[in-house]
Amino acid sequence: MATSIFEQSPPTLIFNSTTIEDQLKCKIDSSVLTHSYTSAIFFADKLLNLVPLNSKKYIENLYILCNALYCDKQYQRSSFLIQKYLNQRNLKHQGEDEALIILKLKYLSAKCKIETNEFDQCLQILDNNHNNTDNNNEDGSIINNTNNNINNSNINDNLDDYDDYDEENYTGKDLLKFYVNMNKSNTDNKNDENINNNNNNSKNNKEILIIKSNIALIKGKCFENMDNLKKAKFWYIKALLLDYNCYEAFESLTKSHLLTFQEEIQLLKKLNFQADDIWLKEIYALSLKKYDNPNFTSHYNYIELYDNSLNNNDNNNNNNNSTNTSTKTNNSNNSLLKINDIRNKLINCNDILTMISEYYFYKQQFQESYSITKKILKEDKYYNNSTCIMVLISSLFELQLTNELYYTCHQLIDSFSQNSSISWYGIACYYQLIQNSDLTQKFFTKATTLNSRIGAFWLGFGHFFATKGEHDQAMAAYRTSSRLLTGCHLPLLCIGMELIRVHNLNLASQYILQAKDICPYDPMTFNELGIIEYKNSQFEEAIKLFEMALEISKIKNNNNNQLNYSFNSNGNINNNNRFKLNNNEKKKSMVMMSYMESWEPTVYNLAHCYRKLRRYDLALHYYNMSLSLIPNNPSTFTALGFCYHLQGSFDEAIDYYHQSLSIRDDTFTNVLLHKALSLSILNYD
Repeated sequence: MATSIFEQSPPTLIFNSTTIEDQLKCKIDSSVLTHSYTSAIFFADKLLNLVPLNSKKYIENLYILCNALYCDKQYQRSSFLIQKYLNQRNLKHQGEDEALIILKLKYLSAKCKIETNEFDQCLQILDNNHNNTDNNNEDGSIINNTNNNINNSNINDNLDDYDDYDEENYTGKDLLKFYVNMNKSNTDNKNDENINNNNNNSKNNKEILIIKSNIALIKGKCFENMDNLKKAKFWYIKALLLDYNCYEAFESLTKSHLLTFQEEIQLLKKLNFQADDIWLKEIYALSLKKYDNPNFTSHYNYIELYDNSLNNNDNNNNNNNSTNTSTKTNNSNNSLLKINDIRNKLINCNDILTMISEYYFYKQQFQESYSITKKILKEDKYYNNSTCIMVLISSLFELQLTNELYYTCHQLIDSFSQNSSISWYGIACYYQLIQNSDLTQKFFTKATTLNSRIGAFWLGFGHFFATKGEHDQAMAAYRTSSRLLTGCHLPLLCIGMELIRVHNLNLASQYILQAKDICPYDPMTFNELGIIEYKNSQFEEAIKLFEMALEISKIKNNNNNQLNYSFNSNGNINNNNRFKLNNNEKKKSMVMMSYMESWEPTVYNLAHCYRKLRRYDLALHYYNMSLSLIPNNPSTFTALGFCYHLQGSFDEAIDYYHQSLSIRDDTFTNVLLHKALSLSILNYD
C-alpha cells in the first residue's frame, strides 16, 4: 500500500499560540527586510486570523498586514481593510496604546489614498472622528519639542483650526503667530502640569508626535495637489512645529517657495532644535532662499568651507603634513566630533552641494554652479533632485553652452522618464537660446502640460513671451507663476516690468513694491522703481533708487567675500586691496568682472538721470563707468556723444558718434552726428 507523502499531525498535538505568533512576526519582518512582500502578506494574513477580532492584538496585526500591502503597492486593498475595520468597530472606549495603533492605521490609510491620488478621500479619512483621540481636550495642544513630550489628546487636527484664523489679518512680521496661535492660546497655565504627566509615557508621546506631524504633512500634500496653497502652507508649518525632523514638510515649503525669506527665517527660529541637532539647523538654514540678509548669515558656514576647499586645491596640497596630523588626531577619538568636523564630513553630500550650487547661481557665478551640479550628476547619474537639475540647466543657459545643454537634457529624459517635465523645460531653454521661437513655445507648453505646478516653468514661459513682445501672454504666465511661488518675488517683479513696457506705471509700481516687500535685498527691484520715477520725470527720486540698487549690489559683493573694486574719475576699475594675484584670486577677479556686468543697466540709468538734471560731469562719469563694465556698447557711445553735444563740445561728440556707428548703424545716432557736424562748422565759422 502506497504511503502518503503528507504525514497527518496527531490530533492531540498542542501548539503555543504566542510562539506561533512570534514566529510569524519574525517571518514577516524577514520578508519585508528582503523585499519579499508577497511572502510578508501571506504570513501577515495568517497572523491576523490567529487572534480574536475585538482584541488589541488584532489591531496590531491588521496594521502589520496593511503595511505589507502598502509596501507591495496594493494601496486600495490596504485602505479598504483599514476603513472596514474602523467603521465596524466601536472605538470610543480604548486605551492609550490602542489609540496609538488606531492613529497609525488612519495615517497608513491616508497614505494609501495619497498614492492613488484620491485627495478628497484622504482628507475625509484624517478628519473623520473614528475615535476621540483628537478632541478629548478642548483646551488646545501642548507641545514641548525640547523634551519630545506631547499629550496625544491635545493636538486638534480638524480643519476648524485653520478656519478660525485669517492669515490676512497678520503682517509678514507676525506670520507665524497665525500658525501657532491655536497651539499657544491655552497652554500657559497648564504647560508644566502636562509636561510632568507626560514624562511617564515619553516613548509613546514621541511616537504620537511623529505620527501627528506626518498626518499634518499628508494634509499639506493633499491641499497642495488640490491647488489650495494657503492651507498647504498651514499644514506644512504645523508638521514642522510638531516635529522639526519632518524634512519632507520643510522641503515642500522651501523648494516650492511657499514662504518668503523673512517667513522662512521666522519659521527656523520657531523650531526648537536640540543641542545635538544644531548641525541639522545649519543644513536647514542653507536650504533657505539665497538672499544676502546682513542679519542672517547662518548659511555661510558651508559656503566658506567650500570656498576654503577650493583654495586648498589651488595651493597644490601644500598642507599635506598638517592634514595628516589632524586626521590622526581625529581618528584617535572618532566618537567625539566638533561642529566643524561634522561640516567637513557632510560637505560632500549631494544635497548640500546642490544647495551650495544654488547659492553660487544666485550670485551669478554660473561657472561654479555648473561645475558643482555637473560633478554631482557625474558621480550619481540618477540623482533625482529637481533643484540640482534646474540649477544645471539654468547655468548651461546662462553660459550659453548650447550643445551641452541639448545633450544634457536628452540624457535627463532617458534617466528620469517619470520626471521628464524638467528635461522638456531644458529643451525649451535650448531652443530659446538658439532663438527658435516655434520649438521654444512647443516645449514650454509640453513642460507645463506634464507638470503645471512648477512655478519656474511658467516663469520661463513668461520670459519667452516677453522677448517676443507678447505682453498679455507674458503677464498671464507670470501670474500663474506668482500663484504657485507665493513666497518668491520674481514673478511679481516680472509682471511689473511688463507693465512698465506697456506704460501702465501706476499698476507696475504696485507690483514692484509687493516684490520689494517680499525681497528687499534684490537691487533689480530698486532699479525698476527708479525707471518708473524716471518715466514720471522724478529724476531726483530716480537717482536715490538707482544709487540704492548699486549700494545693495556692493553689499552683496562684500558678503560674497570677493575682491573690492572702486571706480576712478574716468570710470576705470581700481583694485586698491591687492597688487599680486595668485591663480585663485585671478579666478575670483574674473568672477567679479562677470558679476559687475549686471550693474551696467543701473549705472547707465543713473547717468541718464544726471543728464536730465543737466549735471553733465556726473552723467559723463557714470557713462564712462557703464562703458568700463560693458565695453564697445554702441548705446553708451551715443549717450556719451549726446552728453558732450549738450555741453557744446561738438568735436568730442562727433568722435563718440563715429565710434557708435562703427559698431552699429543707427538712425538716431546718424541724425545727432549730422547736427553735431553742422554746429561744429558754425563754431569754426
